[in-house]
Amino acid sequence: MSLAKNFEANVKRQLLGVDNVYVLRLYDTMFDARGIHNPCDFIAYEKPNMILLECKTTAGASLPFKNISDNQWNDIYEATKKAKGIIGVILVWFYEKDTTLAFDIRTLTEMKNQGIKSIRYDSSGNGIIKVNGTKAHKYFTYDFKSMLKEIHSWK
Repeated sequence: MSLAKNFEANVKRQLLGVDNVYVLRLYDTMFDARGIHNPCDFIAYEKPNMILLECKTTAGASLPFKNISDNQWNDIYEATKKAKGIIGVILVWFYEKDTTLAFDIRTLTEMKNQGIKSIRYDSSGNGIIKVNGTKAHKYFTYDFKSMLKEIHSWK
């Protein structure tokens, strides 16, 4: 299994362990096979919000916006505009930097509209959360409960 797929599996396992959180892993269609695409990797629900969560990994210090497909970007962003209580999150593991950040899709859209082309491992500000965790071998055990609490404040 690839590093990215292992990261997704790790995220799923840990999110499933958070009390009062429902997690649905969406089927990975592998490159829009047969014209089918999913907006994200996971749908998580923790009262009162539904979170559309897309996981990304990168070796470098930044993740180019082009690594988020147009379908993912547009579907997640439009969902956040459509209904109050839907939050779009891009979770990025900068694995050579041992850093994981959660980005609000609305913050990323503002950045993109300003001409910014990528997100960095040392990004900070509104709509950006450093996800704390403890590294065990290659992967992290994350404090997703704290991350979710912060995400809920993005409303």
